[in-house]
Amino acid sequence: MPMLAASALVYALSEAIGRLACISFGCCYGKPLRELNPRLARVFGYFPLVFHGSTKKVAYASGLAEEPLIPVQTITSAVFTTAGLIGLGLFFAGHWRLAGFVPALSTWGWRALSECLRADHRGDSRISVYQVMALIAMGYLAVMLTLLPSDGPTPNLAAGLAAVTSAGSIVTLEALWVVLFLYYGRSRVTSSVVSFHVIAERV
Repeated sequence: MPMLAASALVYALSEAIGRLACISFGCCYGKPLRELNPRLARVFGYFPLVFHGSTKKVAYASGLAEEPLIPVQTITSAVFTTAGLIGLGLFFAGHWRLAGFVPALSTWGWRALSECLRADHRGDSRISVYQVMALIAMGYLAVMLTLLPSDGPTPNLAAGLAAVTSAGSIVTLEALWVVLFLYYGRSRVTSSVVSFHVIAERV
């Protein structure tokens, strides 16, 4: 149970950070406010998300650059961060079952709901595979978090910090970060050109 709870809250916090990358790349974007009913559009109109530039996926995939959109990525990041921090507090208090329930059901529940607010292509069916996956995950985790025994050791923050700040852990993480940067750091859908020219008037 402690390992399952830890995995749930780590997933929530990691996915919250990952959604910031979605904002940077311009993917996983929400529907245009002009397509919503006036009442819902007014709510999201206080904090819409607008993308600029032709290299964002929202621009070249859907032509929605400079368009006020539902800030799905922002809301997702906020929901996942809140669920992860609540789960972290419950984890340190030794409430393993709740520490797993809160982030797991919050994140997957929002995933199923937020699909209705997105405009990017997620398949041709009325219910996306992501929604099916989210509902299955919620059911599975609810059963496991209910049936598994909830006994576990008392959390020791000092021991955990000592483990992750050891030389071996730091070197391993840095090596992993370099590999991930070299693999994911180069875009496969955008390119750039650097050019030089002479200013004749100044020669």
